[in-house]
Amino acid sequence: MKLWDVPVSGNCKKVRIAARELGIELERMSLDPSKGENQRPEYVEKNPMGKVPTIEDDGFVLWESAAIVVYLAKKLPAKRLLPADPRGEADALRWLFWGASHVGPNVQRLGQERVYKARLGGGPPDPAIVAAAEKELARFVPVLEQQLASQPHVLGRDYSVADIVLGCTFDSARMVQYDLAPFPAIRAWLERLQARPAWRE
Repeated sequence: MKLWDVPVSGNCKKVRIAARELGIELERMSLDPSKGENQRPEYVEKNPMGKVPTIEDDGFVLWESAAIVVYLAKKLPAKRLLPADPRGEADALRWLFWGASHVGPNVQRLGQERVYKARLGGGPPDPAIVAAAEKELARFVPVLEQQLASQPHVLGRDYSVADIVLGCTFDSARMVQYDLAPFPAIRAWLERLQARPAWRE
């Protein structure tokens, strides 16, 4: 299975961790966005978004990191990264959609303003954009804190795709200077995730 990958991308990290947990070998095809490699016609033909990650599995091409992680989990259901029952699967998907809708975009905004803007010569962070992202995160992050306050993983006792996808998003909090100090359950959960071999590797 091929993975078009940018090593520093949190979204690519989700796929690499899921594959490692499942024992799936990936042929990594590294792209350098600074050289426009993700916008070359041969890549955009596979992923019209011109973003990463993208996988190709025996001719099947798929992009969007959460969809890829679910696809990998369904290939090896015995590994139990995705609940087999309809309600359990819906619960997992609920958390993936929650992260993609409410947390991920705001973490990305902070990253754009606080990290990438300066690297690309775009000037200082825009205080209005930073404040808007922080306000949204202040509204939604406590939802996950409450979910994790009495259980080790997002779905309860079992580690799942929800931990991988959301964990990678929250793992980037330090880089984008988002303070997780008020969220002890999330910090403890991240420590548990980071202790797993697939995350360390």
